[in-house]
Amino acid sequence: MNDAKDIIAITKFVTSEVARIDDVVDYVLAPINDYTDTLGDVVAPIRALVGFHNLYRRLKLKSFLRKYAERVRTGLSAADLVPELEKYLSKLKNVELIAQIIDQAVTAKSVRCSGILGFFAGDILSNSTDASYKDFLVINGLSNLIDEDIDNFVSLYEHFSNEKRSKGLRIYDMKEELKPLNIHPFQLELTVEKLKAVLLLGFDVGGYGSVGNAWGAFTFNENSDYFYSLIKKCAI
Repeated sequence: MNDAKDIIAITKFVTSEVARIDDVVDYVLAPINDYTDTLGDVVAPIRALVGFHNLYRRLKLKSFLRKYAERVRTGLSAADLVPELEKYLSKLKNVELIAQIIDQAVTAKSVRCSGILGFFAGDILSNSTDASYKDFLVINGLSNLIDEDIDNFVSLYEHFSNEKRSKGLRIYDMKEELKPLNIHPFQLELTVEKLKAVLLLGFDVGGYGSVGNAWGAFTFNENSDYFYSLIKKCAI
């Protein structure tokens, strides 16, 4: 399998056949081996996609492809699509980035996260954004979160001012302050610990008078800002 060519073939297909994505995914992932003459050629690019993952999660794949196609179509014209993709995917690290997004999207823990990953892949391709370390962190994070984690993170981020986001925070110390969010403190702590584990939140130094990496303690950082901007831009 030539990964760059497969990604280009997938992208060409989904951007031109948006209305048929659901039907084709159902057909490709159906437990049959015989493809009719009418669909055999059409589904070939999507069959290549199967090579990027081992678990066939139909709803997640549909969510990914729809958001991916939507973002690419708004960012690249049909005439520019292939030349821009070929140029972008000439770098191995960029191929690895898109391939990893696809792999994580179909094994993510929520359909919503698969859709965000689809938008993310389309946004990266549309802007020809070279792969960066924080991109891989976001991909890894999204593959391990559930919908409530996304909502909890956005609620926490928007609750604090820019000034307060630059300081060390701990859920336990802010239970009264966070009551308007209507989210159980323990659930917020679980989300915080998940996000710290995937480096989308940080934590402060320890020592006397500091909570450091105590349970539910965290700091926002540039990865947090990047992750928040992606979620808001995607609007899922």
